[in-house]
Amino acid sequence: MLRKMEVDGYEILITASEVLSPLPSSTAIEGYRVTAVISRKDGGGVVGHFLCDVIAQAHVHLTLDAALDYGEREARARIASGFTG
Repeated sequence: MLRKMEVDGYEILITASEVLSPLPSSTAIEGYRVTAVISRKDGGGVVGHFLCDVIAQAHVHLTLDAALDYGEREARARIASGFTG
């Protein structure tokens, strides 16, 4: 469950992982958690000397598409803000 894109000289890699139901007898998927990693295409530092910026989200999204869309919106907002927010 992966989405990859380029935005304004940055590469964004968004992954979503399944969150399983806490019930021991259940294998149902409760939702998805998302992580977005932003790096510069030229290999330079994103924030200071750090080579990437990681957005980890604890919130569980009901669908895979919702999780990936959220990760994309957050990454684009972080780039637009100059990594200040």
